[in-house]
Amino acid sequence: MTLATLKFSAETASLMASFGVDANALTGGTLSVRSPINGETIAAVAEISADDTRKAIDAAHKAFLEWRLV
Repeated sequence: MTLATLKFSAETASLMASFGVDANALTGGTLSVRSPINGETIAAVAEISADDTRKAIDAAHKAFLEWRLV
């Protein structure tokens, strides 16, 4: 990992935190998240079940429906 990648990883973590994403969600998982710029790993997220995926999608959709009325 290069210094530039470390900075990019920290920037990504900061941005995700501003969106309310828990920092623990970006580390310790088995799925690598890679930068489209250079292909280096910037996070490691956990795999989740189909049920948890559906719940996340439903929550995002509900938030979108409320947001678009603003």
